[in-house]
Formats: sequence, C-alpha cells, structure tokens
Amino acid sequence: ESSGHRYKVMVLRDFIRFRDTCTSDSTDWKENYKSKGGEIKVDTRPPDPIPGEKKGSALNVCRVRVAMPKVPPRALYDALHDPVYRKTWDDRMIKGYNLCQLNPHNDVGYYAGKFPWPLKNRDFCNMRSWMEFSNGEYIIFNHSEPHPECPELKEYVRAKSYLTGYYIMTDPSGGDGCVMIYLTHLDPCGSIPHSVINYALTSQVSTTMTQLAERGEKYVTW
Repeated sequence: ESSGHRYKVMVLRDFIRFRDTCTSDSTDWKENYKSKGGEIKVDTRPPDPIPGEKKGSALNVCRVRVAMPKVPPRALYDALHDPVYRKTWDDRMIKGYNLCQLNPHNDVGYYAGKFPWPLKNRDFCNMRSWMEFSNGEYIIFNHSEPHPECPELKEYVRAKSYLTGYYIMTDPSGGDGCVMIYLTHLDPCGSIPHSVINYALTSQVSTTMTQLAERGEKYVTW
C-alpha cells in the first residue's frame, strides 16, 4: 500500500510469464523489420483481450530483439535502471522519477515523453518490476497504475502501458555480450488512429533500441 492505494506486486510467476511472452515462437508474430546483419529484429502481433477495455482494440504488441555483443548483461541492466543515463539514449524523455518503493522488486514511478508536433506530449504513471536471475538473465517490466501523488496534468495526455519491458540474456554464442528483447503494448491515448500508432511504433522502436545498444557500450566507462 502507498498513500492509501493498494497494489498487487509482481512475483516470480509474473516474471516467468513475461519471459515466455518475449521468447514465444507463436505464429501470431509477424516480422516487420530486420537489419542487414540481423542484429535487430522487430515483430508485431495482435493483442490479447484486455479485461475492461472496449472490444475491437487494434493496438499491436511489438517485440524487438537486439544483439549486443559488446555489452555485458549486467551493464545493460544497470543502464536501464539509471534514470540519468536514460537521457543519453532516449531522446524523447522529458523527465522521470520514482514515486514510491513497494518492496525490493517493485516501485511506482512517473515518466513524461515528447510527441511530435502538433500532438501533446504524453506521460505515464507506471508500476515497475525487476528481478535478477542466477543464470545471468535480467527482467524489467512495467504496467500503468494510478498513484495519489501522480495526478493527470493539463500539459500532457495520460498514456497507458499494458505491458512494457526488457528481457536480457547472456550471448547464446558464448561471448561476453548479451541479447535483449524489448516488448511493449501501450496506448498513447487521445484521438490518434490505431493504424497510425502501430506504424509509428514499429518504425520508431528500432531506432530507439539502436541508440540504446550504442550507448550501452559506453555505460561502464560513463
């Protein structure tokens, strides 16, 4: 509980479910992009039914697989947890901060990001969950939850994350680097057509993840 609001914290089975979604080989996934060298691959699929949401939602789930042969798994995990360093690879970030710590693996935080003109910028109030595993794997994911100290602001449209996060594993080829899978299913809300959101998300995530891979190599030195 925080400020009178109760939360269901994520536990081991939730992390396993997220990992399984990231690594699923279901035929529902459709390849949208693959870099020439195969380092980055973007897939999308239709969403699962969302309780309480209106029928007919067409917002895709997007999955990006990125090979980072020069970035150790732990370094990437630490970089993703570092709000100051995030501004070096996330050029849409306006601000972000922690609101409360729920337990050693869950907190609630705020994030505001830029949207292209003439759209209003978006912000999120998300519950974030993370876990380290003894086999060198790391997971961070979030979903939107309200918090009394995170009211909606007139300068932003409050967006919603159904499920967004990162699954980091050791390099399957045996190197010192890692492979990261980024999964996101979100709704920026407002009046943007879902077809436009799906197109923009698919085209933008590969750019953002490329920036993360490049900056991830420099995190240890930073």
